[in-house]
Amino acid sequence: MNNNEREVTIFLANGETLHFTNVSKLDAQAKILEIDYIGRTTGNERKGFFNLGSQNIVGYAVDY
Repeated sequence: MNNNEREVTIFLANGETLHFTNVSKLDAQAKILEIDYIGRTTGNERKGFFNLGSQNIVGYAVDY
């Protein structure tokens, strides 16, 4: 799924969240969440992979 300017929040089991802005690609297959985004601090294009089968990740949300 290709997306433009979406935001993704990943919810961790310890109650913390990871928040990504400017997400240009979101793909969740086989318990892996893959996102392409622009790093807020560096301004660099980045790719992140998250194991949705991990006990540390309890879910994620996508803002359209």
